[in-house]
Amino acid sequence: MTNVTINVSGPGADLAAGFAKNADASAGDVKTATARADIAADLSVATPLTLPNVYATSAAGLAAVAENATFWAQLGSGSPRLYRKVNGLAEMIGLPASGAGVALSAYGAVADAKIVQFASIALGSALLTANAAIFSAADIGKPIRVAQAGPNSTNLDTTIADFISTTQVSLAATAQTAVANVGASFGTPAGPALQLALDDIKARRGGTLLIDGFYFLNTGVEGSFQSLADNVRITTGGEVGAILIACPAAVKAIQLTSVSQLLIDNLQFVGTPLAQLDSFRVLDLSSVEAEIKDVKFIGLGAIGPEGAAVLYHTSSLIRLSGNKCYGCSAASGQATSIFDGENWIGYTSQGNEFIDHGNFQGIDYTGKLGLAFPLAWERLRQQFTDTANAKGQGTALFSNNRYDEGHYRAIIVSTSPGTGRRIDRVLIENCQINHTLLDGGSSIVIERATNVRVERTNIGWCNVERQAMTFNECGVVEVAVIKATAGAPGPSDKWADGIIANNVESLTVTDSPSLRRRLLTNVRNVREIDNGRGGVVPITKAGRITDADFKTPPAVGTIGVDIVNKRIYARMPEGWLATAAMSANDDPTFVLSNVTPANGQVTNSVRYAKIAGGTGWGTTTANLMQAMVGSFRMRVSFPSAAAANFVRVGMVPASFGATAVTGLNDIRLGVLQNAGTQIYIIHNSDLLNGPFPYAAGQEVQLEYNAQAGTYRLLIGGVEKLVATAAPSDVGTVADHRLTSTLYNVGAAFDLLEYGPT
Repeated sequence: MTNVTINVSGPGADLAAGFAKNADASAGDVKTATARADIAADLSVATPLTLPNVYATSAAGLAAVAENATFWAQLGSGSPRLYRKVNGLAEMIGLPASGAGVALSAYGAVADAKIVQFASIALGSALLTANAAIFSAADIGKPIRVAQAGPNSTNLDTTIADFISTTQVSLAATAQTAVANVGASFGTPAGPALQLALDDIKARRGGTLLIDGFYFLNTGVEGSFQSLADNVRITTGGEVGAILIACPAAVKAIQLTSVSQLLIDNLQFVGTPLAQLDSFRVLDLSSVEAEIKDVKFIGLGAIGPEGAAVLYHTSSLIRLSGNKCYGCSAASGQATSIFDGENWIGYTSQGNEFIDHGNFQGIDYTGKLGLAFPLAWERLRQQFTDTANAKGQGTALFSNNRYDEGHYRAIIVSTSPGTGRRIDRVLIENCQINHTLLDGGSSIVIERATNVRVERTNIGWCNVERQAMTFNECGVVEVAVIKATAGAPGPSDKWADGIIANNVESLTVTDSPSLRRRLLTNVRNVREIDNGRGGVVPITKAGRITDADFKTPPAVGTIGVDIVNKRIYARMPEGWLATAAMSANDDPTFVLSNVTPANGQVTNSVRYAKIAGGTGWGTTTANLMQAMVGSFRMRVSFPSAAAANFVRVGMVPASFGATAVTGLNDIRLGVLQNAGTQIYIIHNSDLLNGPFPYAAGQEVQLEYNAQAGTYRLLIGGVEKLVATAAPSDVGTVADHRLTSTLYNVGAAFDLLEYGPT
């Protein structure tokens, strides 16, 4: 290639000296002066590059370049650089003495990316129709992505072949899947300019790149700094600093490797609406110390092969703060997560939001999450461990984050089983988590960690009863001040209020009364502390329970469950005592005792039924007589096919006989079915209230409030009677029993609720 001398008015040494003299003494400007001095060396003009708005020359010398024109040149075998002719001198673009940064547009990128939310194309057709006036004749030749219009609903990536109208263009390829109302995106490729910018930063051993517009990235770029550059920053050059990611399925959009003090801030990364995969990875970081803050990830899809992610990092120390992840999606079935890291050195995630919907320039990304739920919003796998190295003793910190319900897990921190590797420390604090809507999900899953603490965190918005958190093969686990709430659409009594712990050395639950359920297997040294008062929570394991299951012998009264042999163990002064094996016919309440005759049966559903014998009272009745002080709620049922049904259930005095049908001071519900069905409230042998009409198949409930001395009747879920117990001999008498006298085989009642109030 032709050698050219850049300075046509004086020696190259004078130019270098001038740049150095005008530079500030700061470390950054010393680099700038050095880089500018390189311009004085012999240059070979590069092969002309076909980028918009760039004047390229292959002629010798600056004399062939117009004043203020730009041209590409390269130094020896180095990367091409962009220059401008100013006053007859070659001025490298993007090296201001102030260090403010180089704009991406200075490298020839054109900020003309566009998105249309609703576009349609027929199978085998090249005619794309948009619902908005977005196209122009200048778009011919630009690459375009149409979501789900490729083979098997993958993306259709092609170019705009012809302009038809502002709402229609002809594509260079035909649709292989018919789509309607999907997203499309297009623009001038910014990949070559972005690659040049990263190469330039590497050559200058650091610097700032300004994303000064909305750019279309459909090819991968890589900044492999090889530890030659530090203090690298990628940020916005104004109010709009965004990159539209539209890379092929196997491509990593932006790879940054081997750089310390990497800062990415105040940017927006955007995907195509309803595209399942915008790139294999949007940001791929390796061997970096990076801070990512105030960045918006909007509508990005990582629904692809395992390993896909919006942000992926390995062998790195990552700090995330103030970021917004809106409407992004991955696939739990393909083990892909939104933020995913492995062999991590340290990880801090503070003040970030993961929301299942988002908006960019009026484009709604709510529907994108409907394609698939991510395995996790944030997942950490293998930790770099070296106890002799401070970097190998890192902490995974999740603090003041908000996680919406569009996930299978909110947080996963785990190492692979069988590797012998353990995570050092995990701390989750002050987070707000909406629980998963998927079966089997836990909001927090920590596996094979030495020290774990979850504190001051709310977990709620649950539509099915679930465990809030799971700990597997961990050391010391502390759970403190956790609030589990309900509130998802549907029944309001569903809660994410449980803990699963398997093979955990120590579990302490403090001031978290809303965590009401435990499933513990081989957990030692288990403690529950509320308001400063502690105890030992029940232990659940497979097999016999002994003191060896605890770090220290537990207190008398500690309960354990052997889930294999179906026994309950209690720690007594003389040791562990066990019940006999429980069967399906045992009374599961452990409060009511059954005195039912041989032809009656108490089942596992707390149903008391007459299963044999003829019609009539007396010995053929499934009688229940159990002393109790308190209220009850029961449901009555009887065989609708019987010609006549008689059921009496309710409350009688403790002195009342077990076989009598009525007696003094009782208050019972009587169901009498003949030609016309009628229901009465009976006191002694009198019909106290009624009759109340009843239709076959309706649910009948009787409630008694011992404290208020009132009873209530509901038929078919409709309240028919609320009354003070009368006469006065019933009132709040405390020596009553529950009773039933059933006449027909198949008649039954279910004890739904009972207690002291």
